[in-house]
Amino acid sequence: MQSFCIFSEIYEGGDGGNYKKGWGILVVPSTRAAVSRFVHLSAPFPQAGINTVPQATAVFTGIGAKSLFIPGRNRNAYNKRSKCTVNPAYNKTSSVHDNNETFLNTTVQIRNWQNANGGCPPTSCAHIQFMGKGKSCPSDEVFISAGINDSSGWYGKNPNYSGRRIRDNLRMKYPKSNFSLPSDSSCDLIGSKNIVGRLLNGVDVSKVCTEAASPANTKGEFVQLETSPRMRKKEYYEGWVEVFNQSFPPVNAAGMDIDDTDVWSE
Repeated sequence: MQSFCIFSEIYEGGDGGNYKKGWGILVVPSTRAAVSRFVHLSAPFPQAGINTVPQATAVFTGIGAKSLFIPGRNRNAYNKRSKCTVNPAYNKTSSVHDNNETFLNTTVQIRNWQNANGGCPPTSCAHIQFMGKGKSCPSDEVFISAGINDSSGWYGKNPNYSGRRIRDNLRMKYPKSNFSLPSDSSCDLIGSKNIVGRLLNGVDVSKVCTEAASPANTKGEFVQLETSPRMRKKEYYEGWVEVFNQSFPPVNAAGMDIDDTDVWSE
C-alpha cells in the first residue's frame, strides 16, 4: 500500500469550507523506493479545470511520480489584476500568473531538489501541468506545449521533448482522436504567459513576470497539457497512466525514507 507525506494548510469548515490562506497541497511519496519516475505533476486550476485534480492524482499514484501540487484557491478569488501579465490580464490569485502565489515558490524548491539529484533531462523527467480547455481549439483532444510557440522550429529540433512522447503514445492509445504539439496545430494555448513555465524554461525567478521564455534557453522541462472535457473523465485515467508509463522510463530510486534533505526546504 502506498503512503505519502502531505504538506497542507489545515482545512476549515467541513463540507463547503476552505483553506484560509489558500496555500494548497504538496504530496510526495513517503519513501524513495516508492518513486518510480522523476515526474512532477500539478493541476493549477483545481476548480476551473474540472476533473484535472483527480486526473493528475490518478497519474501521480499510477506511475510513482515524485510530486503532486494542487493550489489552494480559485483563480478568480481576488478580483485584482496581477502585475505579471497583461493582454490578457489575469487575477492575482491565478496560480501560474502571479509571483506571489505559492505555486512559483513551490516549483523553485522542487526544481532545486531535482537539480541536486541529477537534474531534469527531457528523456526521463518533466514538470507537467494538467489544464482543462473548454471550447478553445476544438479539433485537439489534447494540446501539448513547452510554453513556447514553434516559430523557431523548437519542437522539431528537440525530438527528446517528453511532450512529444506523450503525444505519440496518446495517438497510439487513441488513434481516432487528435493530439497535437504547436508544430502540428494552430492552437494558441501555448502557455507563454505561464510564469511557472517561464521559470522552468530558464527565466530567472526575479524576471518571470516580465520576461518571456526564449527557445534558446528552453530545455524541455515544462509540459502543459490542455485537455478536453472528454479526456478528463474517469474512464480515461487508466489510459493516462499507461501513456505516462510508456513516456517516462523508471528511475533507480534509492530505498530510503525521505528525510529533511529530501523535502523541498532551503
